[in-house]
Amino acid sequence: MKTRALALVLCLCLLMPGWAAAAGVEMDFKGADVRDVFRILGEMGGYNVLADESVRGDVTFHLQGLTVLEAIDLLARMKGYSYELVGNTLVVAPRERLKAGFVQEEVAILSVRHGVAGEVARILQVVLGRRDMEVDPARNLIIMRGNKADVARAKEFLAEYDQPPPVKQDFVDRDLVEVLGILAGLAGYDLLVEEGVGGRVTAYLQNLPAKEALGQVAQLAKVELEFEDSQVIVRTPWSSPGQNLGEKTKVIPLEYLDPERGLEIARLVLPKEKILVDRRSSLLSVRGQPGEVEAVEELIRQHDLPRLNLSGLVVRDGETLALLLVDEEAYLVRRGMELPGMVVRDVTSDGVQLELAGRVISLGFGGIGR
Repeated sequence: MKTRALALVLCLCLLMPGWAAAAGVEMDFKGADVRDVFRILGEMGGYNVLADESVRGDVTFHLQGLTVLEAIDLLARMKGYSYELVGNTLVVAPRERLKAGFVQEEVAILSVRHGVAGEVARILQVVLGRRDMEVDPARNLIIMRGNKADVARAKEFLAEYDQPPPVKQDFVDRDLVEVLGILAGLAGYDLLVEEGVGGRVTAYLQNLPAKEALGQVAQLAKVELEFEDSQVIVRTPWSSPGQNLGEKTKVIPLEYLDPERGLEIARLVLPKEKILVDRRSSLLSVRGQPGEVEAVEELIRQHDLPRLNLSGLVVRDGETLALLLVDEEAYLVRRGMELPGMVVRDVTSDGVQLELAGRVISLGFGGIGR
């Protein structure tokens, strides 16, 4: 994770009700991400902030006696950017982007379930006649920028195009786990395979829905499938939960924790043959008595935490705000504010107190690791 050092102190004096335009501020930034600085200034001025993806870099400067808008203007000119106020939104971009109508466009994130995001993006570029798309291959996402009509057309096309195709494939003496993985992917499932499942299989599949084809191969290989949400678990018949009285299965998504570390934690409670891990999807499947499963869930909950870093404090009208980095996302937070998966209990000159995963964490400058 990129480390950003930021020392930030702002002392604001209310000179009139429209303080964003008239109040003098004192700011000291050291190695601050320019996008975070624009976000802070926007928060102080009561603006939403939309920054073009090309707005990047760090800044170090000391300013005093400027209004918020003057500080925004100086920062934009210093870094070679332009800005516009569109209603209550501050839009920051290179001058050429603003002239091209950037302020009239929106950003959409499109999830591709059954195809390959890169291939679908190339087709969309032809259909829409646009090139401003990016692909996140790790999450199979398409990030596009366009006007509302283009975004609506893209979503309509994706809903029609992104369908699981019928399986028309013959598998002759192929690795069982490989075949199950192919079919699970076509059906839109993540695959978890229990230890002991293996061997080779021959199957002739013609015009079958992917899920039905998956079941047919499992029947041929004499393994059992267990579907849970978007996951399918493959087990040997003698290890299915029904063979062990009272056992239950639980799939635990790992939001921040490395899958290998999650596996180590689960093995503190359960033997390795009762634990499955899908490293690609960051999923952990555990099987055991209810008390054992609950113990694993509790341990994972305690360790599955984001990287946190307190990078700055802002004092405004007697209230202390904090610049908090949660993994790579920056937030300007105040007491009582809710963030994904956590609540800000208090912000003082000493740091931030957070409640997450059932625990209270006190955070000073420099933050904590995972």
